[in-house]
Amino acid sequence: MKKLLSLSWLPSIRSSVAKKRLYLKNKPFLQVLLLLVISLLIQITGKAQCQYATPGLYSVTLPAGGPFQISTITQGADGGIAGGNGARVEATFTLQSGDQLTFIVGQVGQINADYSSGGGGGSAIVLTRNNTRELLVAAGAGGGGSTFTNLLGGGGQGLGPSTGGIGGTADPNNDYQGGSGGGGGLGSAGGAGTGTGPRGDGGAQASLTAISPGGQPIGGGAAGGMGFGGGGAVGATSQSRGGGGAATAVAEAAIPKVEVAELGKGGTLLSVF
Repeated sequence: MKKLLSLSWLPSIRSSVAKKRLYLKNKPFLQVLLLLVISLLIQITGKAQCQYATPGLYSVTLPAGGPFQISTITQGADGGIAGGNGARVEATFTLQSGDQLTFIVGQVGQINADYSSGGGGGSAIVLTRNNTRELLVAAGAGGGGSTFTNLLGGGGQGLGPSTGGIGGTADPNNDYQGGSGGGGGLGSAGGAGTGTGPRGDGGAQASLTAISPGGQPIGGGAAGGMGFGGGGAVGATSQSRGGGGAATAVAEAAIPKVEVAELGKGGTLLSVF
């Protein structure tokens, strides 16, 4: 009989979270503690719950007693200000004891003084089995927002996960108002915005083994969020918005239970039943 191991990613970077949930920072001894807690509670009570609420990279190895049915909810981070929301993806997998799951938690895009913002970083779940890595789920991040209605340089889109987003173009009537950077994809980094003045660089290429930094502003501005594919940045004088991190994807091995919705902010919740 298969045991049920449920992993859920919650919107928690900019929202309140119940105090009783256990927060974990990206530290090895806490990860070891998590594994011990999971193994113990599977044998005794069959239930545990832990929270990943900080952008970063985390790993968990599934304990003995598998196979496990894994239900996941993965959410990309939001863009800054009134930016786009990160995608939410639900999927179910069957995994084995000894499989390692790596969680990449995206970061919300930064905001600059000119009321525009960078894109968020994507979130992802990566499976490592027999020294082979596979992307299970990627949840694209939201593009940055702006309080202005005349968005001069369009933000790059999180195309992919094979390619990075295209950088935004400068205002055709004022080349000094530079475009924003595109979000990074699994196959390449995001493109830089165009223009002669301050503009945004593209987010870094997504990786299965590390969290990718967001794009940096060229000449001042706001950076994109880190994550699975970094978010695009915006320039200091630009009223544009940066593109989000790597686009949404689900491995073919998933049991058909996939939903995509405009929700997010990143963060993770791990539950074991």
